[in-house]
Amino acid sequence: MITASLDGKNASSGSVAKKSAEVTVWRKMFYQITADKTAKLPVRDKTFSAFESSFVEIEEVNENLMDYGSIQGLTRHPLWQFRSDLRTSADGDRQIVCVGDHNKQKFYQQFKAKNQPVTGHLIMCDAQWDPILGPANIHQLTQRHSELFQKNAAGNSYLGVFDPPLNGGALVSAGVWVWHDGKVQHNGDIGNHHITINKTRRHPTLFELTLPDKCVAGECKGCKGGTAIAPSTALPAKAKIQLQCGTGPWAGESGQPGKPQCLIVVNSDEDQFNNTIAHEIGHLFKQVRQDKNWLGIPDHPDQYVKRGGQGSHCKKDATESATAKDQDGNTVYENGTCIMYHVAVGNTTFCENCSLDLKVRDMSDFFK
Repeated sequence: MITASLDGKNASSGSVAKKSAEVTVWRKMFYQITADKTAKLPVRDKTFSAFESSFVEIEEVNENLMDYGSIQGLTRHPLWQFRSDLRTSADGDRQIVCVGDHNKQKFYQQFKAKNQPVTGHLIMCDAQWDPILGPANIHQLTQRHSELFQKNAAGNSYLGVFDPPLNGGALVSAGVWVWHDGKVQHNGDIGNHHITINKTRRHPTLFELTLPDKCVAGECKGCKGGTAIAPSTALPAKAKIQLQCGTGPWAGESGQPGKPQCLIVVNSDEDQFNNTIAHEIGHLFKQVRQDKNWLGIPDHPDQYVKRGGQGSHCKKDATESATAKDQDGNTVYENGTCIMYHVAVGNTTFCENCSLDLKVRDMSDFFK
């Protein structure tokens, strides 16, 4: 809300201008929250305050608390598969729905524009990952049972491994192993039964592979079957495995033009939760602006794409990482302080440049 008045001298005549009546300008946005009825949502006061400082008022309407289990075709997982820090907690066994590219459209129909001109839809979830077919990685094994990391195709980051896969179906897309016992080379196929997702794992990218104890007749080309498989440091085996994986974890996602459906991961940390909500709504307001010479205001000095994030973001106060690179080999930004920085670290204020964009944004073209 902006309160404005005129009080000064007419430049041409020198006469004193009369003070006008107070004029109140309302700039308001409504959004609906859709959440599982068991969700514990932190308060959103810091989201409201962040936008009020830029003269935008936000109001929540049409709250939709429902049973996510009532939506047909959703796959459920124990929460510990996505949150390794909860593997020893009772909450870690709670069955949750991971929302992402594989199922988010199923939630769009929960958008109920009634009573108010709702312009945004926040879909709350416990985890957000997107399905992807992982690369065919090669692992060297010095024992039959190994804990392995699932790397991405570039080898500079990691992919999540979940059972069942986010898209359903088989976890193992393709897999083979080979081992030379010093005399003969043995080989075999790797299937779902050779892969384990253990609750003790330290990170969602870890999985366990167990080779068969003996060669399978008709499968091994080195023997007729029955040879004991015993990889060692001196005689290692190799496994080539391609898994159905996930990219993430994401804290949230904004919508697409004409479809203001945002995904918001529920976080018990109030600052991070509000940071995510304000950030994704910021994207609905077309932040972070890339336009040059826009409405006569200075170009955004801290706008960037990639460099650790997806889409356009703000690097206010950020520094360049000493080691981390993005998918194009560019240095990643770290420790930004604006809500529109690409990591949900708990920032709850817009920098002066992002705030200025909000102040002059024409609300009538909201997310068009």
